[in-house]
Amino acid sequence: MNVLHALPLGVYLPGDSLIHRLDPRSKLAFVSVYLVLVAVIDSLLLMSIYGSVALIVILLARLSFAYVWRGIKGLLPILLLLFLYHLVLNDQGIQALLIPSKLFLLLVMITSFSLTTSPHMLISAVARLLSPLRRLRVPVGDMLFVLEVALLYLPLLVEDASNVFRALQARGADFSGLGILRHIKLLAPLLAGVFVAALRRAESLAASVESRCFHPDVSHSGHDSLKQGWRDGVVYGCALFLVIIYGGATY
Repeated sequence: MNVLHALPLGVYLPGDSLIHRLDPRSKLAFVSVYLVLVAVIDSLLLMSIYGSVALIVILLARLSFAYVWRGIKGLLPILLLLFLYHLVLNDQGIQALLIPSKLFLLLVMITSFSLTTSPHMLISAVARLLSPLRRLRVPVGDMLFVLEVALLYLPLLVEDASNVFRALQARGADFSGLGILRHIKLLAPLLAGVFVAALRRAESLAASVESRCFHPDVSHSGHDSLKQGWRDGVVYGCALFLVIIYGGATY
């Protein structure tokens, strides 16, 4: 549970860096392209290039390496397990390096994006991108409301899970040195506690929304404030450049 608590899920760090000032649409486009390319590459050279890109993003965002590392180091056992699995069982040395590296870079980029983009601005960007679907009678407002609630409540759910976990430990539950079946039995009360806490928060939110006569189809006030400049054009160009690098190295 320390892993979940360490991950900066849904956490935004206010700042005035170049990455913070970018339009969320350009950041979303760049991160989407980056994640897809990292997921499909099969070359250590490309992996090192995209790793350098992630490092540059962290530097431009003025993020603390210690903070980013603290959110990822809890997943090191999983990365090590993937490395040993592909190295020992599959006897694939390159894949043993590629698979954990891919997961690591994905986490670094998602973490950097989360820390430099507020949930409100992210919702505004998604709303602007999905606005043409309103003409097709797609419930865009409902989708955005669900996404916004999920982003805002994710840190609270992680905190609830940590509280339930500590409560179980205080009552004598021991999660170390147990088999898989025993782990599942002990995790059942944890999942039940988190589920109950989520239902309580959902009920409270529903009552608050109804009392304020909220309607999700009403446009968010921040949608019209989004403006893209030349820096965002550079970001789109960088995303295109990453695609060109992948195409040149692959074909």
